[in-house]
Amino acid sequence: ARSGLWIGSVRGKFDVARLPPWKRWPKNALLRTPLSRFPEVQTAVDIQKCDDPALLADVVSEVVPWRRRWEHQAWLQAVCARVRHLVPAMTQRDVVRSILGFGELYTKRTPNRLMFNDYETFTLLWQAISPESLSKKTLLPLLHAYRRMDVNHPALVRAACMRVVNGDVELDPGQLTELVKLLADKKIMVPQLYEFAAEVLDLKFAYFSEDNVGDIARAFCAVRYRSQLLFSTLQREIPYRIHEYAWWNLIDIAHLYVTFEVEDPETVQRIGNEVFKLVFSMQGAYPAKALTILAKLEAADRRTMRLLVRTQLRGMRSLDPQLTADVVIACVAIDVDPKQVYHRLSGSRLYHALCLRLKGCLGSLSAKKICDVTEAFAKAGHVESEFLDAVSRAVEERPFKFHAQHLIYLLRDFAKCNYHDENTRRLLLYRLDQLPECSPSGLCALPNALATPTHKVGGATANSKETALTTLDEDERAMMASATSLLCSPGVYRLPHDPRAMRSKDDFWWKQLRARHFRLRKKLRNAGRGVEAAPAARSGSKSSIVPMDEEEEEEEEEELDLQQTALAHASKAECIALLTGSARLDFRDERLLSGIEAWLCQGSRHNELSAGELADCLEAFASLGYTRPLLRAALEHALLRTAADMEPKDWARTVHGALDLGIKARSPAFRSLVRQCTSQLAFLPPDDKPTFLQLAEELLEASERQVVEEARENLKKNRSSVSAVLAGARLPLEMQMLRQALAKR
Repeated sequence: ARSGLWIGSVRGKFDVARLPPWKRWPKNALLRTPLSRFPEVQTAVDIQKCDDPALLADVVSEVVPWRRRWEHQAWLQAVCARVRHLVPAMTQRDVVRSILGFGELYTKRTPNRLMFNDYETFTLLWQAISPESLSKKTLLPLLHAYRRMDVNHPALVRAACMRVVNGDVELDPGQLTELVKLLADKKIMVPQLYEFAAEVLDLKFAYFSEDNVGDIARAFCAVRYRSQLLFSTLQREIPYRIHEYAWWNLIDIAHLYVTFEVEDPETVQRIGNEVFKLVFSMQGAYPAKALTILAKLEAADRRTMRLLVRTQLRGMRSLDPQLTADVVIACVAIDVDPKQVYHRLSGSRLYHALCLRLKGCLGSLSAKKICDVTEAFAKAGHVESEFLDAVSRAVEERPFKFHAQHLIYLLRDFAKCNYHDENTRRLLLYRLDQLPECSPSGLCALPNALATPTHKVGGATANSKETALTTLDEDERAMMASATSLLCSPGVYRLPHDPRAMRSKDDFWWKQLRARHFRLRKKLRNAGRGVEAAPAARSGSKSSIVPMDEEEEEEEEEELDLQQTALAHASKAECIALLTGSARLDFRDERLLSGIEAWLCQGSRHNELSAGELADCLEAFASLGYTRPLLRAALEHALLRTAADMEPKDWARTVHGALDLGIKARSPAFRSLVRQCTSQLAFLPPDDKPTFLQLAEELLEASERQVVEEARENLKKNRSSVSAVLAGARLPLEMQMLRQALAKR
């Protein structure tokens, strides 16, 4: 019996439709022929003596494609010399044939580069060609040769594209797609042609194959051209055809939506649903690409994400450093736990493989991407000392690649991983002059960056409970003082007018600053990607009453910059990080703490605090010894709201901080917290039990003192009803129940 390979129910034949178009065998017979089997084609005339341009063009078009061996290089040089001599006498037909003849000297492995290159000759030939000579038959072959010859003649390419747009050259859908691909490969921006391609796709979508649609999506992503008509067409047609699309086209269309941040939940959700059945068919880097795209779109269910996580190790060798870093960030975004097993693949093993992949190629990543990856590992709780050492070496080898804000973020994440890097810390202290160029987010992260892993709130070390105050040296105090002035002094910190100043440091602030310009803000709003401009106008400003022109708007923004502080632009997480970092450093500055107090109390932002965040704030303010009536009232209100959600691990910190701030033990907030502690006393962590028991005794004593003091004051006011005053002097029921629960323990 004959043996054969059964694939796609066909014996001995491979189904090339399962591969992307760029991996299929070429249709050109010359590329499939081994070099040893090429015939030795001879010329009918002597090249050195040929004076007829038409005859020379025939020789180039018929003989040159067969001269591919190394010994043919001298002959090709002679042909090029003769072509340069006869170019002025050549007709358009001769020039086109000569270009196409030289353009065939490429191999199967390098289809976009010639085996022989003579830049001077190729440039003369392209300068001699006329746009009118480009027809439907010669346009695409000539542009393929243009890409392989690597010449620079964009005016001719744009003229050729305009002939297509104006209708002088009519291309079918496949040819139009190929033209768009060629322009995208050369990064040539011709908006008229791209919009024309979107119009043709809208009118003749049924005549485009799925690979054509995928190629157009890939081309528009490559040149960053946004066409609203293209997205309207996809929204109309994709739901009926998406189940037929191959995995490479499906993922690249989803990448188009991610690149331009298009809000189309229905189409995005359909793409996420279709990925599940194609996961095991994906090859190369596409499983990683699918994971990063679906994590950004938030379109896939948990089942699809787990399946994509399982398949990451298959294509690990084909990932470039940029995509590997994106995979790390995507895994952390979808909460891949290092301790969890995803069908025989543990999360720690996946993170370890990604670390090994990134460790040797950190130099090819941007400084911001290195910071993002380090932050992702720190957030996931996966500590790789080898990776952190590689990051430290990258900073040491190229220190000027990293801005002060990058160093702040790296040191902050190093502290989360309990990793100490003295060289990066020393380098940050030398960058004091770069602090005004940092974003408000970077300034808020500075205390946590300066705090070493041995620092803890209250001055205690990470490995002991002893309190030993940490001392800052002069450079650290100077940097913290400068950051405090930038954060809390009005008019000292100025947001840059050029958003590109933040693009390589902070994505959020880059988008915020882009939205400040009224033209960009209007463009982004129309595209559905608008964000609130920074800084926002206050209720009494002119911009909130009447519309302003460009000059008045710029003046209003400058006035707001002078009136507002950098801390006014901080988010809740950044403000809490600033407070806890200052407590870890034991850095007490009245301006800084007053600014944080104003931030918490302004606009009732304390109502947004969660139970864990409130515990952090109470502990930090208590350790710094800062208390004010307004702050006490705001935190007491927040404690009353979040007491029922307080976790047992935060009880000791909350009780200690509330007592130090002066919140009354008999207040409704404390009574709510005591009620929560009494009902869940069995869940108290064993390590916190001695501390909590001691604090509970102090709380009961404080309650008793308050009862006695209140009774004494009532007696002074009303001495006639002594029995009534003594009858009302009782501990709250919650305190008595806590005492009984502690006695049973």
